[in-house]
Amino acid sequence: MKIFDKIIYKLIFKYSEKKIYNSFHKSSIIWHFCTPKSGSTFLNEYIQNSLESRKIVTPFPKIRNRQHEICIHTLFEKINSNLNNRFLTINIHSPHNNFLNKIFSKNHKIIIQYRNIFQTIESYVDFLDNLVLKNIDIKFPFFFIANNLWVKLSRYEKVQLFIDNYLPWHINFIESWRNYSLNNQVIFISYSEAIRQANEVTSKIRDKNEPFNKKFTINMNEVNYSKGFERNLTMNDSQKKNIMNVIDRNVLNKAKNYEIYYFN
Repeated sequence: MKIFDKIIYKLIFKYSEKKIYNSFHKSSIIWHFCTPKSGSTFLNEYIQNSLESRKIVTPFPKIRNRQHEICIHTLFEKINSNLNNRFLTINIHSPHNNFLNKIFSKNHKIIIQYRNIFQTIESYVDFLDNLVLKNIDIKFPFFFIANNLWVKLSRYEKVQLFIDNYLPWHINFIESWRNYSLNNQVIFISYSEAIRQANEVTSKIRDKNEPFNKKFTINMNEVNYSKGFERNLTMNDSQKKNIMNVIDRNVLNKAKNYEIYYFN
C-alpha cells in the first residue's frame, strides 16, 4: 500500500472510530455488570419494566460458553439502529478493562452487582445441578465439565471445583471494578439491595424526569430469589477458610470495608 493510501486509510478509520464512540457518549446508557447468581436477572427485568422508555441492549453475540466480551460493532449496530436515546444493557459478566474507558461517558451510569461469595458458589452448584436434571449441557465461561462427570462428584467436590476455577475470576471482577471506582462514579449493589430494594435502586439510577412506572411490582413470595436469604451453606469450615485465604492473598487494595464486596 502506498504511503498516501495509508494516510487516507488512517484518517478514515479515525473518523469512523470517533463517530462510533460519539454515538455511545451521547446516549443515556445504564451499564449493568455483575457476578453470576447475584440476582442480576431479577434486577435487570425490574429496571426494564420500571423504566419503560429504555431499550434493552445485548452488547455482544450470544455465545453461552464464553465470557461476556463486549463487541463494539454489535453495540454500535444496535444503538444506531434504534431511534431511542435511552438504553439498558443486559446483565454482563465482565470485569473492567481499558477498552471500556473509551465507551463510558458522563451520560452513562454503571451498576456493579455482587453477592456473598459463599452464597454465590453454593447457588452456582445448585444451578448446574438443575441444568443436568433438565439434560442441558453445562457450558459457561469458567470451566467445562461433561454432565456425566458432574453427577459423579460429591457436593464437597463440586464446591471445591468452583473454589479452584471460579473464585479467581470472581476476585478479578470485584477488584477491577473497585479500582475503577477509585476515580470514577460507580454504583455498587449487593444481592440484598437488588432483591429487597429494587424500587429504590431503580429510582436512584434513572435520569432526571425519566418516566418511572411505579405501579410495577413483583410479589416476592412468587420469586425464588427471596429463598437466597434462607440458604443453608453446605461447604465445610475448611473450604470457607480456603476461600477467605485466597481472597486475602489476592486483594491488594485492602481499603476499609473491602470485605463487604465478598462477604456481605
